[in-house]
Amino acid sequence: MKNETQAAKEKISSSTFRGKKILIADDDEFMRFAIGHRLKEEGFQTVTAIDGGEAMEYLKKEKPDLVILDLMMPYVSGPEFLHQMQSRYEPERRAPVIIISAIDQQELKDGGYKLEGYHFIRKPFTLDELVHAVNHILAYGNN
Repeated sequence: MKNETQAAKEKISSSTFRGKKILIADDDEFMRFAIGHRLKEEGFQTVTAIDGGEAMEYLKKEKPDLVILDLMMPYVSGPEFLHQMQSRYEPERRAPVIIISAIDQQELKDGGYKLEGYHFIRKPFTLDELVHAVNHILAYGNN
């Protein structure tokens, strides 16, 4: 039998977070479009950035409720964006982050990337999987 916490987690839907703002940083135009389109269908507001530099410019103006971040981008990479966000902003000013990458998590860790504290989704993924992760993180944080 499911306990109340498990039942509550299963009931999370995007409508609970309608209007929340999500920053999508990915150099792939199709990924930005597909993710943005699906999240808008779920009732989220979205803003996009083509790299970490553009994403940082957005953060100077306002704080999104969540960031979806590709790691491998030209100019300012995902890891550099994370480093800048952590060094420039106090924890309460930082948005939770979902990292998306075609490189597997262990490979990234072996390469020296520090991914602790972030939700990780490996490409390719389904948009349903991403929406579920978005809802979960908005409800419970990165736990």
